[in-house]
Amino acid sequence: MMKLSKEYLKVGGRLYVGFGPLFNSPYGDHRRTRLILPWLHTLLPEPLIVKYLHLIGKDHIHSIHDLGLNGLSFRGYQDVFKNSGLKLVWLGVNVSDHMISRLFSLIRKIGLLREYFTHNIYAIFEH
Repeated sequence: MMKLSKEYLKVGGRLYVGFGPLFNSPYGDHRRTRLILPWLHTLLPEPLIVKYLHLIGKDHIHSIHDLGLNGLSFRGYQDVFKNSGLKLVWLGVNVSDHMISRLFSLIRKIGLLREYFTHNIYAIFEH
């Protein structure tokens, strides 16, 4: 997506993007896996989630991608941004005034928890 954006963005142009909830966040499955507990989609192996979906009548599902999920975590988006060929001008993480978002911003400072407590990202890029 980001490489495609570079092709259509004029030199000096800006691209404003936002993503959320990120896959590793509590509801990063957008509840499409039908799992009832937060983060459960990150703890269970994908084949088990697919089997569960088949049990509840979603036979056409073969991976999380069939649910419209990209599976990207914060680190995954950082890689996409780095390889985009665009200059990152601004990056916002957990952008919200909501109390939960503020709490997540504190918890994500613990290195091992960063991927699971980053629920959205916003960025501005320049060509």
